[in-house]
Amino acid sequence: MSSKIFWIDSETTGLIPNVHAMIQIAGLIDIDGEVVSTYHTNIRPHPGARIDKKALEVNQTKESDLSSFPDHYEVYSRLTSLLESHIGKYDPSDKFILAGYNVGFDEGFLRALFKACGDLYFGSYFAWPKIDVAGLIAEEYCKGLRNVNFKLETMCSHYGIPIKAHNALEDIIATRNLYYKLKNGSSS
Repeated sequence: MSSKIFWIDSETTGLIPNVHAMIQIAGLIDIDGEVVSTYHTNIRPHPGARIDKKALEVNQTKESDLSSFPDHYEVYSRLTSLLESHIGKYDPSDKFILAGYNVGFDEGFLRALFKACGDLYFGSYFAWPKIDVAGLIAEEYCKGLRNVNFKLETMCSHYGIPIKAHNALEDIIATRNLYYKLKNGSSS
């Protein structure tokens, strides 16, 4: 059986999955250590989602641009079609492991997207354990890593990984690179 990891990062209109919404999602399909597919799109917030101006500033997104983004149903449909091309939706032993930096945040928003689209079967695509690269950073902290704020951008800089922060695709590529650098023991 292959190892199947779905690396995810999102940009959002705030911090609460059931209140705010994703406005950008990026994913890397990593099978046996190789990226076999990349997914990246903006996404129009679902109706009723709260939009915090501070979040848009961080994302460098204008509120007027949101209406031009693809509808959340369209994004969900394309994403699930891509996922289904690599796993057996009805095979409990063939699921993706969700991975990212503070991945619980992105998982919450991804689950909210599924729910907003009427899909209650998130577990058809993803196994429950996750890979959180922030956990590897915690291990480095226990080994003596100090004077850091634990933000992805800071960690990537510390370990010599280029990143243009607050772009979902840039962030998830950097996260995956950071993971493999830490996992392979090449940390500084």
